[in-house]
This record gives sequence, structure tokens and C-alpha cells, in this order.
Amino acid sequence: MADDPMPTAFTFEVFDKRSTPLIKRPQVTIQAGGSLSLNLSSFHALGRPAAVELLYDREQRVIGFRPVPSETDHAYPIRGAGQKEHPTSFIIAGRAFLAHFDLAVEQSVRRDATVTAEGVLIVDLKAAGRDATSNRSRKKSGAAATAPNDDSRNGAEPAAAAPTRTPVSAN
Repeated sequence: MADDPMPTAFTFEVFDKRSTPLIKRPQVTIQAGGSLSLNLSSFHALGRPAAVELLYDREQRVIGFRPVPSETDHAYPIRGAGQKEHPTSFIIAGRAFLAHFDLAVEQSVRRDATVTAEGVLIVDLKAAGRDATSNRSRKKSGAAATAPNDDSRNGAEPAAAAPTRTPVSAN
């Protein structure tokens, strides 16, 4: 097909990453290092607490996050990550919790979460998770860092940007 002439005009779509919507459904990532990461939706669903207690139902294989006052003996503080003034994810130091219940993972895994009527954010570990390895981690491990992060193959909805169509001439 090398003999086919190159078109002289294109209708490119400009991708503006600022117009990509944040994921609106609550999600939790169990990170390989032992941290538990809540997305902005999860944090808001919990009522934006300063701390949570970590819960686990062994029979149902469900992790729970319940807001508690920071001064509670078994409270785990939540710290914002990302932009200092407007964090988009929130980290909980969960290594001891994960080790105690033998829940540690070798690869970061993201799962959808829901909130119970009692206000507990829950994550069902029986549900399929999605790879949440960052491109930086892929580079360090030697995995293909340039592969697109296509969550649609794992049942997630891909985030779509609002395209802007701009005709461009090849001349």
C-alpha cells in the first residue's frame, strides 16, 4: 500500500487533557508498597474525614473504611496526594493492616468501591481489580512504559476528552 498517495488535508482532533473528566465513581487502589489510595470520589463519599479506621470482613473478603476522629486510638490519618491545595487522591498507610490480614499485593490493583447505609466505604476483594501500575513503575521494572493505559479491556469506562476538530492542510 506504499503506492497510495498521502491525503493532503486532515481533520485532526486536539486532545486537551484538562477537559478529561475525573473518574466520578469511588475507587480504592491497594498499592504494592502497602498504601491504600482513595480517589477524590471515595474521599468525598466518606465525608472528607481526617482519619478512618480500617475494617476487614474475612468471610466476605471486604475491606472497609469508616470515618473516625483523628484522636481515636486506631485511627489512620488520610493525607492528600497530588496538588497540595487541591489533592485528587488520598493516601492511607495500610502496610501493617494488609500484612495482618495477608492482603498484600505484588502489583498495585484498583477496585471500585461503594458506601454502605452506615457510611462505610467498602471494597470487595472478590471483584476483579484493574492494574494500577504507573508508567514510572513500568520503566523501572523494564515493562513497556509506552503501552497505553487502556482500562476498557478490564471493564472500566475509558475517560473521553471533548475533541476539538481543526482542519489542517498538508501543504
